[in-house]
Amino acid sequence: MRLSNVSKHSTMKALLLILTQCRFEFEKLCLDIGVHCSLTSLKSAVEEVERQLITMALNEYKTLKQVALALKVDESTISRKIKKLSIPLR
Repeated sequence: MRLSNVSKHSTMKALLLILTQCRFEFEKLCLDIGVHCSLTSLKSAVEEVERQLITMALNEYKTLKQVALALKVDESTISRKIKKLSIPLR
């Protein structure tokens, strides 16, 4: 699976955007009806998408700098997420 395929990268970014929007709408609905809601499963879903995307990039690129450039984030963000999500380095 080639991460350099712009379509796949755009799809993953769109999925993250949709998940974020769903969370916002769900929380707003809960506030509107006065119910306390927890979205632990959505958080887990977002973390899993990030884990898969970073793992794909690590398999394709040689350095964290290249991974960060491919994913259009800062290198420190990649390092932090690798640690947070317990992603093994090769």
